[in-house]
Amino acid sequence: MNFNNKLILYFILAYVCTWIVTIPLAFAWIDPHWHAVGSFGPTIAAIYVIKRFEAGSAMYLKNIFRLASWKALLFSVSPLLLGGITITFSGPVSIDNSDFLLITVSSLVYGIFEEIGWRGYAIPTLQQRFSPLLATGILTIVWAVWHAPMFWYRFQFNSSFMVVGFIVSLFFGAILLTSSLNINRGSIIAPIIFHITNNIVYLVKENSFVSTYSTLLIVYAILVLIITKGRLFYTGESKLI
Repeated sequence: MNFNNKLILYFILAYVCTWIVTIPLAFAWIDPHWHAVGSFGPTIAAIYVIKRFEAGSAMYLKNIFRLASWKALLFSVSPLLLGGITITFSGPVSIDNSDFLLITVSSLVYGIFEEIGWRGYAIPTLQQRFSPLLATGILTIVWAVWHAPMFWYRFQFNSSFMVVGFIVSLFFGAILLTSSLNINRGSIIAPIIFHITNNIVYLVKENSFVSTYSTLLIVYAILVLIITKGRLFYTGESKLI
């Protein structure tokens, strides 16, 4: 199967395996506790495509779970540092304790199982053909659509402007996630930690905190773009810009 068909198959499988859970949740047909199961979609799709179409699949899966370097670990916990800086601007914060266990478990499993797929398979594959920044942009579009059913039950979007803001934030977050992958030379341990710590910070729901933190995250991503000249710490070669 050629490059394009494999990626298209991967994205379709990721959508189906997640939407089979999140669409019923959007219509309140099933219990909210099923939300965490939706995280498995990108991982199930990646394992299937890798096992079915990639040579040396066992070695591939072993490589992406290599331990993170100390540089990658420092980068991956940077959301906690940004969260701490945000508190100095926004003041004391609190976390909504309603259904705290469900929210915490979801934050953990989405951080793990999204990254096994998005950064474990999709980004390395896209970077073989496109520049790291373009690969990240392509995945951001796919990733945003993948989230779509959650707009009706998970996120509190009251306008199209908030949806646009979500997609913009997703793009800059994706820049940092791609960078954490490339710093660790293809191991997804760092992106998983980054994703989880970012989710933990977003457990704080105060508007002033969220807006300040999101702004700092965007500034951080722009600095990474400038420092790496758009390469996002990628050392390989891409066939297209």
